[in-house]
Amino acid sequence: EARVTIGIMLATLGAKLVWARHYDGFLTGDDLEIVSGAARYALGLPYRPWSLRCEFHPLVLISPLLEILRIGGRPVDPATVAWVAALPTALASTVSIWLVYRLGPRFGLSLRGSAIAAALYALHGLPLGYGATPYPRLISTMLLLTALRLVLVDPDDDRDRFRPLLGGCLIGIAFAVRFSEGGQLLLGQPERV
Repeated sequence: EARVTIGIMLATLGAKLVWARHYDGFLTGDDLEIVSGAARYALGLPYRPWSLRCEFHPLVLISPLLEILRIGGRPVDPATVAWVAALPTALASTVSIWLVYRLGPRFGLSLRGSAIAAALYALHGLPLGYGATPYPRLISTMLLLTALRLVLVDPDDDRDRFRPLLGGCLIGIAFAVRFSEGGQLLLGQPERV
């Protein structure tokens, strides 16, 4: 089952990378803001970010990749900037497939059931289609799944006492990347808010 899941991960990552290269334009202002913000930091694009937007995603996840291209002397045209901006999302949505597979047994699924859950996630329109765009939603999802994976440990195991702290840090980063995903996390557990 793990090999099938890895095969699905590689196939969908390849599809996302190809699709990211062929998207002509942007779907909404969100993705344009993310790309413009990253180009501002890495390439000096004269752009003023919207004051409501957290710049963590463009500054930390995309602009270093653009900076590598610029320093390497590679021509950085708008199509390349947009493609590079989709890389963190493509990778995060692919890692999430593995996380779904690994979380399945924690929720009582067999390995086969976990592989099916991972395949269903991988082929869903959000991680597959939007995984080829610079949208932050799938990055936050990956961070939340990683945090969940960290905190679902044996409470009597002292070796894992720092996992909840690290999980909490990842949830904070998920909020910084896309706060609506964190809001959904809170809304899903009203008795704990």
